[in-house]
Amino acid sequence: MIDTISAAARGETAWRPSAWLAVPLLALTFGIAHAQYPLYYLTQNQYFFHGLMRAGAGLLRQDWLAGTADPWPLFSGLVELTARFLNSGAFYIYYLALLGVYAYSILGIVTPLFGLDRSRSRYLATLVLLMGLHAPLTAAVLERVFGVEDGKELLVGGVALQRILWDMFQPGAFGVFLLLSIYLFVRKRPFWAVAAAAFAASVHPTYMVSAGVLMLSYVIILASQRQGLRRTLTVAAWAAVSMLPVVLYMVVTFRPTSPEISRQAFVILVGALSRHAVIAEWFDVTVVAKIVIIGTALTLVRRTALFWVMAISAAVATGLTLVQVLTGSNQLALIYPWRLSVYLVPLSTVIVAALLLSRVLNWLERRAPASRIAVPAISVALIVALMGAGAWETARRRNFLVSTREEPVPLYRFVRGSKGPDRVYLIPPKWRYFRLYTGAPVFTDSRFSPYKDTEVLEWQRRVRIAEAFYAASGDRHCQTLAAMPTRLRPTHAVVSAAAFPRCGWTLEFDGGEYRVFRLPR
Repeated sequence: MIDTISAAARGETAWRPSAWLAVPLLALTFGIAHAQYPLYYLTQNQYFFHGLMRAGAGLLRQDWLAGTADPWPLFSGLVELTARFLNSGAFYIYYLALLGVYAYSILGIVTPLFGLDRSRSRYLATLVLLMGLHAPLTAAVLERVFGVEDGKELLVGGVALQRILWDMFQPGAFGVFLLLSIYLFVRKRPFWAVAAAAFAASVHPTYMVSAGVLMLSYVIILASQRQGLRRTLTVAAWAAVSMLPVVLYMVVTFRPTSPEISRQAFVILVGALSRHAVIAEWFDVTVVAKIVIIGTALTLVRRTALFWVMAISAAVATGLTLVQVLTGSNQLALIYPWRLSVYLVPLSTVIVAALLLSRVLNWLERRAPASRIAVPAISVALIVALMGAGAWETARRRNFLVSTREEPVPLYRFVRGSKGPDRVYLIPPKWRYFRLYTGAPVFTDSRFSPYKDTEVLEWQRRVRIAEAFYAASGDRHCQTLAAMPTRLRPTHAVVSAAAFPRCGWTLEFDGGEYRVFRLPR
């Protein structure tokens, strides 16, 4: 029989560190071991755009994207305030803090399940387990020894290339508050649990479905426990009120302009975000493995309130996914009902691993009394080793990106030093670092997609123009430029040396592989 009764329920003293002390310590230990990417990496360039633009970074206010609706207003506000009043290093601190909340929440949920809260040594061993599951060192070992690519994604990532922790500060990282919400609920603090879930959705509105499902599960569980109709209704009312601001913002800001325009925009976005939105592109054997892990964890916690929280989330995610498959709805695909897996998978993995750890610790305590001294000593040594490996990986990533970035850094430096208020650059559509590195406005790129339907159509129009320009060669560049609408025409173009145009354009910078030309008016 699996023991899912906490130490407190057995009459033992549970060891639970104070949140005010534990979160900072976990932010340092778990956070450093987890590693980070340097600013600004991959999608950070899009998530940070609105905040940096409003803070006055470069000439980003003149970029056409500056006039589009902001899907992440709270996150952008934090970025703006940080850029105005603090050093950019604060973004790394923010992410460490979120990692601390993540670790504290999962440990708080899992350690009571298998008696891992009986002592400091058992808690430390569980921390080592959590750090190991998320450490880049573990992912490297899985890849080199077993040939498993991106082992961390397999162990603690959700489906459809979605997960809470992407080794960088971004809106999705605030999904840690979904786990904090679950922790608070199982600790019988439903009002704080609702607030935590609502905060996650407010920072990253894509979590609205996840937060709503968690709140629904809380109300259902409270009603089934017969804790009083008034208390249950109060929690339900608090859930509705806490979600109202983000729901109103999204409804008002992104309301459909017309059914046809909205339909076209959904089709475009699903195509652009197909790795996340099209089930046929992400459903594979790893997804089956994650489903098995979730099912195993549900079996292990079947006698606890946590079971119903996880089971309702799993049922809703499965049900809505089946509905999307049957209907082919693009709207439902962009809601990402399968995104609930971002907290179900890591929580389930840790639950299954914690059971195995508890069995090992129980066996050691019975057979080797000296383990009471050895386990904490070994745990501390492993924590230090994982922190060292994480710090080394963070440094390696920084050096690696600086030396091997695909986009031309010398050209970027030239543009950053020569940009002006009358300059708009046409760049290869797949470049994602140009805007934030140079601070110069661009014609468009295929990485930064707006979400308002009319803006999505304008974005697609610009991307097609840019793709046509870069698909041309030689003098055909001249014809493509001449066909551009005058109001959209950029002032400068980045062209590869292999496709040198002979249009009488003025060469401003020759970086070897790429050149910057001033275009005729």
